[in-house]
Amino acid sequence: MTRIFPIQTENMAEYWDQVAPFLGLAADRYSKDYDITDVWDALLQKKALLFGIEVDGVLMGAMTVAPDHQPKRKMLDIELVGGKNADKWYYDTIQQLTAFAKQAGYDALRSNARQGWRKMAKHSGFKETSVTYELEI
Repeated sequence: MTRIFPIQTENMAEYWDQVAPFLGLAADRYSKDYDITDVWDALLQKKALLFGIEVDGVLMGAMTVAPDHQPKRKMLDIELVGGKNADKWYYDTIQQLTAFAKQAGYDALRSNARQGWRKMAKHSGFKETSVTYELEI
């Protein structure tokens, strides 16, 4: 059974050594913009929320999410997702995160993800709404 659970700021130090490697794998893809230390700082400043992901009582992953309030919608951005054997927990994780977001008054979940997540995102009900282009200058 998959269970996601919020890790409160005051409990982050207790979990950090376990979740940082999962988040670090995801953050490495964005190393030109931020690193795992920046993730820690954002969590401490409450700019993002941290969730642990357990399967049958074993910590298998972690994710960070951040609120984005637009004039017409309140969205929860999935920023980083990392872990092992994601095929065992991804779908249940998205269902539970959706329930969490709905209860908290959000209108949508949003994620910018690498191409490898495309199939799982589609099967979880996400719709591709944009493609990001970047030009280094």
